[in-house]
Amino acid sequence: HIDITLEDVPGTADLALALYLMEDEAGESHGLLDASDSASLGGGESVSVGEGILTTQTGWYEVVVSSSSGSSCTDTYTLLIDANSR
Repeated sequence: HIDITLEDVPGTADLALALYLMEDEAGESHGLLDASDSASLGGGESVSVGEGILTTQTGWYEVVVSSSSGSSCTDTYTLLIDANSR
């Protein structure tokens, strides 16, 4: 199970979050697994991939944080990644 959360987003930015599986252990790409852009300025986002979607979590992932509107080059945000490989 993989959970990714974007928190503490600056009030001047509307950020989007996406999770891609670039390559699994067999070398195959699965592309976009989940994306979120539901919050507005200053709102957090989260994406999640459950065990039913992937038979194994082994692979190369890419997390993309992008701006939907607004921006902040000086304010920070928090990105939390929890990959439970039970």
